[in-house]
Amino acid sequence: MHKVALHLTRSLRFDKKHPWHLNLVLLYGTMLELMGSACILIREGVAIGVPILLRSAVEANIDFTNLSADRQYGYHMQAAYLREWINILREAKSGQNPFLKDVAQRPDLGDLLAQDEKELARLKEEGFTPLQQKEKFKRANLGPVYRSVYNFLCCHSHNNIRALLARHVNIATDKADFQVDLYAQSILTDSSRMSIASAASSCPQPRRSIKFLKVTPEGKSRR
Repeated sequence: MHKVALHLTRSLRFDKKHPWHLNLVLLYGTMLELMGSACILIREGVAIGVPILLRSAVEANIDFTNLSADRQYGYHMQAAYLREWINILREAKSGQNPFLKDVAQRPDLGDLLAQDEKELARLKEEGFTPLQQKEKFKRANLGPVYRSVYNFLCCHSHNNIRALLARHVNIATDKADFQVDLYAQSILTDSSRMSIASAASSCPQPRRSIKFLKVTPEGKSRR
């Protein structure tokens, strides 16, 4: 399916100036690359990164699903975008973070921060706030996925003990002892395989998505 979807992107047409079109295409491209990267890791026998990639792919699919159903969902995405830049700019302005030294030295730092804060405040006044993942899944009618598949994937991203055991602990057949493995293939346990299958099946069908994006919407965007 990945090869077919990648091939079909050659015929993809969209309005570059329309944020709804652009964000849908960017999300779709992200899903393709994340799923393709997961396939490479599985093929090469480096399974530890697969659930982490698939978590991001599922999140991209949730945003894609919500945005395709409601154009105004893009304003929630914009609010999240502004919030994260505000966090970075505020941290840089404090002058205490050596990793943001170059940002802190920008002469227009204060103006950039004030502009983003003003825009985020306007969006919030209109009801468009950054959304938590739980709310995103709920809007997509995928609450059960959030409470099951997504839980498994997040445990791998956060190095939860459940994930650490699945990755490295190899229990003997008689259950009398165990050994710690590196680069073990057994990481793809039943629960992980279920998560992978569910994550893959939740991504939109390529033909349907590309046909959808060919349609030029009527009206003008706010931004």
